[in-house]
Amino acid sequence: MDGLRRGLTRLSDLCEGAGAVILSVIIVLNAVAVFARYVLVDPIGWSEELMRFSLAWLTYLAVGPCLFRNEHMAMETLDVIRNEAVKRMLLRFILAVTALFAGTILWFAVPLLQRNWNQFTPVMEIRTFWPYLSVALGCGLLLLFALAMIALSFTGRVHRDDDDGHAGAA
Repeated sequence: MDGLRRGLTRLSDLCEGAGAVILSVIIVLNAVAVFARYVLVDPIGWSEELMRFSLAWLTYLAVGPCLFRNEHMAMETLDVIRNEAVKRMLLRFILAVTALFAGTILWFAVPLLQRNWNQFTPVMEIRTFWPYLSVALGCGLLLLFALAMIALSFTGRVHRDDDDGHAGAA
């Protein structure tokens, strides 16, 4: 299970690094777009579209690592449960529901990608397949992280920073 945990950590680091690059591009592009619009009075037409697609990629790349780090929104009231067996069962249930959700979205995203191959975005004129791919890839990553974390829940160390043996609430 340590190999699985190390693999998830590497994948999480890769997604976080890609997210950091995308966020940097969004910030720089936004600053350039504001400068061009208000100082040069010559707006960049494609900047808003590229920032929108980049934000989608950033969001979907980050969802799996956020689950793995236990940094997503959660109901903190579940932390008051003292029975560790009940906590682990609840964690597995929550991860299974998360995997089911991600799998369902992925199931519907694949035909959407196929249907949108011949459609193009209005300004940049790139295939709409590329922005929609972020949904499929992100949900695939979320499914992978959730299923792997169910397997890790049997070791007591589920989340990335769980070195104290607590499973934590998802």
